[in-house]
Amino acid sequence: MLAAAQMGLNLKNDDRAANRAEFSTGISLTSWGQTVETGWEVLPEGKIKVNVKSTSVYCLELASKSKNRNNVVEFVNALNSLLPQK
Repeated sequence: MLAAAQMGLNLKNDDRAANRAEFSTGISLTSWGQTVETGWEVLPEGKIKVNVKSTSVYCLELASKSKNRNNVVEFVNALNSLLPQK
């Protein structure tokens, strides 16, 4: 949740029982917005595996591939900044 807040994402759905959350970016001049879906699971060795997926709200956007890639990279970077480094 903190990583999404750092990116300015809006919470759409939070299902902690299923270890999932969904966020949206909002509409801009060049985009109808993206949906960022996250899921996580605790691995046997105590590590946490996080899956991040970004998709465009309107599938015909020309710049959607780069925006979605940037959303995933930015989310992972935000997570890394919040987690303790070893």
